[in-house]
Amino acid sequence: LPIINNRQFSTLGVTYIYIYHAVFAWRKKTFHTCLTLISEETAPSMCSTLADDPSLGDYIDRGYRNLEVIALLFTLKILYPEAVFLLRGNHEASPVNRNYGFKQEVRNRGFSTLFWLTAQITFNCLPLAAVIASKIFCAHGGISPFLKDFDQIRNFQRPLNVPSDGLIADLLWADPSDDTENFTPNEIRNTSVIYGQNAVRQFCNDFSIDLIIRAHECVEEGFAYFADGKLITIFSCPNYNGNNNGAALIIDEECKIEITAFCSISSSSSVEDEENLNVEQEEEKKH
Repeated sequence: LPIINNRQFSTLGVTYIYIYHAVFAWRKKTFHTCLTLISEETAPSMCSTLADDPSLGDYIDRGYRNLEVIALLFTLKILYPEAVFLLRGNHEASPVNRNYGFKQEVRNRGFSTLFWLTAQITFNCLPLAAVIASKIFCAHGGISPFLKDFDQIRNFQRPLNVPSDGLIADLLWADPSDDTENFTPNEIRNTSVIYGQNAVRQFCNDFSIDLIIRAHECVEEGFAYFADGKLITIFSCPNYNGNNNGAALIIDEECKIEITAFCSISSSSSVEDEENLNVEQEEEKKH
């Protein structure tokens, strides 16, 4: 992939926001479901209306089909470079994905460490945030006390590594919380911050933003509102944690929001799909 420049989105048609978290392909069945979703929903919008299509990161780790997911997403980016935009999540960083499944899957499926390192170069080029129609701010984790001007994000020189704290870390790692009004160190993740309702309202006021869309957390219904609806968490992987739903968010030409939830998949199917993948991997090793 070429280096993807930071850019501001304009709503030219219908905009789809997805957070795949490890997966479009958290299971083979989920991967097929997402393929159907793309073919029926996203691809027509890209072809007919040139809609901007940002995805919110965490495409790898904690799943069985990491390679299929990134192959699909990178292919879509190549086919529709002006319609598909892949934002970076906290798992698109080598210190994280070397420990949470991606690197091990690369090894298990017969690829070298060089393949994993090459993937990191691509991840280091992904943009950190997007603004849709000057009114909707998108980032994997959310907002930061260090963000004073959007030019700070635009001016980051990529490829870049993710530091342990500061603006870049917050865009990827921060969480909303009712336990604080403004910004407080994030003791649960041991990095970045948590931010409260007052921080969200102040951000929206300072930047003339109507809505913040972020991902980063599994929520039971696939989506969750915060700060009187000024922030939405979207999570698109069903059955990630028990029987949670997944969800996708659609923004129309007038910046009206529609959320579509996906039914969860039974845990028994996940075991079956993992076993099927193990069989496939053994067959791959024989050839």
